[in-house]
Amino acid sequence: MLVKKKNHFKNWRKTELGLVQDIVKNSDMLALADISGLPAIAARDFRKVLKDNGFKVKVSNVKIIKKALEEAGMKELVGITKGSIALIGGKGSPFSMYSLIKKNASNSGAKIGMTAPIDIVVPEGKTNIPPGPALSDFKAVKIDTQIRDGKIYVPRAYTVAKKGDAIDAKVVAILTKLNIKPIKVILKVKGAFDRSDKILYPLEVLDINIDAVRKDFIVAYQNAYFLAIDRAIVNKETIKPLIAKAYRNTKAVAVSQNIVTKETAGDILGKAQRIASAISKKTGNWWKYGGITMEYVYAAMLLHTAKKDITEAGVEAIVKAAGLEVDKAKAKSLVEALKDVNIDEAIKAASAAQVVAAAPAAAPAAAEHKEEKPKGKTEEEAAAGLGSLFG
Repeated sequence: MLVKKKNHFKNWRKTELGLVQDIVKNSDMLALADISGLPAIAARDFRKVLKDNGFKVKVSNVKIIKKALEEAGMKELVGITKGSIALIGGKGSPFSMYSLIKKNASNSGAKIGMTAPIDIVVPEGKTNIPPGPALSDFKAVKIDTQIRDGKIYVPRAYTVAKKGDAIDAKVVAILTKLNIKPIKVILKVKGAFDRSDKILYPLEVLDINIDAVRKDFIVAYQNAYFLAIDRAIVNKETIKPLIAKAYRNTKAVAVSQNIVTKETAGDILGKAQRIASAISKKTGNWWKYGGITMEYVYAAMLLHTAKKDITEAGVEAIVKAAGLEVDKAKAKSLVEALKDVNIDEAIKAASAAQVVAAAPAAAPAAAEHKEEKPKGKTEEEAAAGLGSLFG
């Protein structure tokens, strides 16, 4: 009888070893996962999702798995072949394999004696629990409560177990009542070996935060784009905004130097209007004699630009030459008011306002790019764009 048992065990080991060796031999990627404490239902679900995506999962005796890995020269995995483990093999990459596992993770309720994997928090807010015996459960874990609309209300967030604490019966009771499931159920991959690059990837490398990577990628693309614009690096991504920037800068210089073209005429007239308005406001007594109209201020500006004294006769002569009826009172009021005005400072202030107003013109194009480029491209297209920024 004993001989039969030994033979049966020997045959079983031989069969198991053959199955494990087959996975090791025909896989480009091999991984080991810790299955200790993993619920049977979860283990079944993980096995199914991996199998449906071309991966094989084999749970066997640790010595058998270790022997198969040693015979295949997989020393990188041999070092982590310990405990209750499952062997995962397939043609995919370690990252695609772990991505499947992460997507199919779930949460379960806490059990008495478990170690809290994270700080377990009961959040602030209304519960669906009516007042009554349940109040004693809240009190047992030192959670203050209120009654609102006939239900128990938690006035603030409470930490009922800190990471590393043993979860006791009182905590389990309140978490169960609130349907809080703090235990993440996931196949704990110890490491994955990629035979193509001969690298063993530990869990912390496999566990990629896709959303964070995507955000970092977009920020990197935007930073590279704006750096390229700032340094005038020309490529298909930057040529249009660089031309627009050059146009705006050239036009701003032309306007500041009063170079009149069909593109700058409107801006120069607008600048003149602003300067005249600034001077008019600084006169202080513009309201006397019915108010100083802008024609008289323009006349004063013309005299100042020509480096002539601003006199009543000079202002009246320019107004008359323009074909307007002369109002001597307005001319006198203006000349008197300008005695206390530094016209050069007024012109400088108005010109500075023009520069400040013009500068944000670059922003809409940049903002437009910032909005459209990252969202309008796939990550592959954005990667190509990022590379093109620096040739």
